[in-house]
Amino acid sequence: MDYGCGTGPVATAELVKHSYKVNLYDPYFENHPEVFEETYDFIICCEVMEHFHNPFEEFNRLFKLLMLIRLET
Repeated sequence: MDYGCGTGPVATAELVKHSYKVNLYDPYFENHPEVFEETYDFIICCEVMEHFHNPFEEFNRLFKLLMLIRLET
């Protein structure tokens, strides 16, 4: 997911060139709340963190969307 992608998601464009599937989300430009119903291998969050109104809640929300693999040792 490219969280806070804005109007020109450059990183996403590069990933798509290499056959990655990337969902876009931006509350102003790509407001697609259904992206929060999936999990992701990685989340891009570039040049948006300084705009978070409540960073703890935002990072917690993103963390829950990551598909985490836990290895037992």
